[in-house]
Amino acid sequence: MSDDKPYEMPKVYLGQMIVWYAAPGGEGAPGIVTAVGSRNLSLAVFAPGFSNAITPDGALHVSDPMVSKMLENDGGVWDYTDPMKEKLQRDTSAATSKGKATS
Repeated sequence: MSDDKPYEMPKVYLGQMIVWYAAPGGEGAPGIVTAVGSRNLSLAVFAPGFSNAITPDGALHVSDPMVSKMLENDGGVWDYTDPMKEKLQRDTSAATSKGKATS
């Protein structure tokens, strides 16, 4: 079996709150998912200093290997909000523990 599986963007849905970064490691801003592509998102972001939402298109997830290969990405990068990360960790732990036998 090959370790060269194609990258798959983490699951996200329309209307979900995310954290958007203009560049990896930068300051985050809250955003809402407005469109989901196979590898990137369109967003409405509420960045500090802007009176209206900005609408970056083509935001990659912070784990996407293409992030490190891009010289410039106008879409920035996104990640889950802390509450969503915690929920995903709980769901993963619960799913893992259901598969274990009890004695």
